Amino acid sequence: MADEQAPYALCDVPTVVGEPGDYAESFYWDMAITHNCYLRGFNSAYINAPKVTPKDETSFMGYCLVMTQALKEHHDMEEEVVFPVLEQKLDMHNNEEQHKAFLPQMFEFNEYCTKVRAQKEKYDAMKFRTLLRGFADNGAQHLLDEVLLSFR
Repeated sequence: MADEQAPYALCDVPTVVGEPGDYAESFYWDMAITHNCYLRGFNSAYINAPKVTPKDETSFMGYCLVMTQALKEHHDMEEEVVFPVLEQKLDMHNNEEQHKAFLPQMFEFNEYCTKVRAQKEKYDAMKFRTLLRGFADNGAQHLLDEVLLSFR
């Protein structure tokens, strides 16, 4: 579902229900659906960026900050809880490196959103989209890769 309007494709989610008690499949579903929430957040921020009016700026920046905060907390949880378990069977090093690769750009995006929200910087849709893509392009690929790599 990636296109000009929504640049980030979603994770495939199986449409057939697996066997009860198949924890690997259940985990796959949970991860794919959770990652799709972040991918939809990236897409909605990108699509709505040029539509933001001055009266919407504070709310839109708040929305984007919550989106990235949730993503950061998700990755922290993966590294602290999930990866140590998966590392017993899988090499999770690449996933951890991917986290580190896009976080600095995400923090730059957050700084911009925080300044706009506090009215310390003027909102610019082009700058917003550039900063969003600065982390979301790699972040989106990581979200897709992580689901596939975790269940190969």
